[in-house]
Amino acid sequence: MISGKLKGNEYNQWLADLKAKIRNSQFWAALRINAEMLSLYWELGAAINEKLDNSNWGDKVITQLSTDLIAEFDDAKGFSPSNLKYIRR
Repeated sequence: MISGKLKGNEYNQWLADLKAKIRNSQFWAALRINAEMLSLYWELGAAINEKLDNSNWGDKVITQLSTDLIAEFDDAKGFSPSNLKYIRR
């Protein structure tokens, strides 16, 4: 139960400030995650291109890679064959 002292403007302002800090942290965390994922996709695309350029593997390796990555990282998204082809470009 909230006492009478906590129901005033001081508490409401304090709560609003805390909510703003939480939202700000969530925003920056999401931004960092997006930047990290973009970097990962860039490196993944470069690795796929390098392997395909320097081996006699065909495009079917992308389908196999997709299957293996999805099996390992089943909670992650973005490793479908079509996405890996986009990443490769």
